[in-house]
Amino acid sequence: MFKALILSSILFMLSVFAASAETLKLRTDAFGEPFISFYGEVVDGSSARLAAMMDKSGTSTVSFYSGGGVAREAEMIGRVLSDRKATAIVPRGSFCLSACAEAFLGAQDYYVKGILGYHVSYFLGKPEGENFNSIFKYGQYVGGSTLAYTMANGFSVEMYMFIAARTDPNTFFVLTSTEELRDFYVRDDEEDVLDRYFDKSYHSPEWFEQHLWSGPQIGWYSYRQRGKIQ
Repeated sequence: MFKALILSSILFMLSVFAASAETLKLRTDAFGEPFISFYGEVVDGSSARLAAMMDKSGTSTVSFYSGGGVAREAEMIGRVLSDRKATAIVPRGSFCLSACAEAFLGAQDYYVKGILGYHVSYFLGKPEGENFNSIFKYGQYVGGSTLAYTMANGFSVEMYMFIAARTDPNTFFVLTSTEELRDFYVRDDEEDVLDRYFDKSYHSPEWFEQHLWSGPQIGWYSYRQRGKIQ
């Protein structure tokens, strides 16, 4: 009974963001430094609202707690972060999933203390009046755009390909530390050679498999981090 209640709470936590757009708040950390808290779903207009608050407040640090949302808005948020040389944070006990995780890559500096979770883009519902070739063509466009965005922000093709091949709407490729994310950062500002983007990381196939998590696993980990489960 206890486990059923916990799992119900976790599933509610993972789905609650779908009910509303993001909430942006200007806060201060333990050292009195300002940062913007991005909480909730990524929706159309999220990037413009974030840009406006960053420009008005003068802060370039953004903390994320989001289950994702509109994929096309993710790259726009990424550009907002990139243009402002932002620092992006996933705090302990929080998660940044799907569109949020894509947006996260646009920052200049990263701190992952919670969960950063990636999965392949997908349609909500079944497209009507479309044949297979047109759907396949659009899939190629989305895949190409996502790969270009990933590489433009300094991350490897290996990371993108694993996400495309092994994840689905309910299975995430999860990173739980800054070091794990930086393992896939390959840009060298002094000598940025294209071949570097196709290099393989030192991680084993078993490591990759261990970083494929379901929604309940993500929720359980976040609850444990926040001290709600021992």
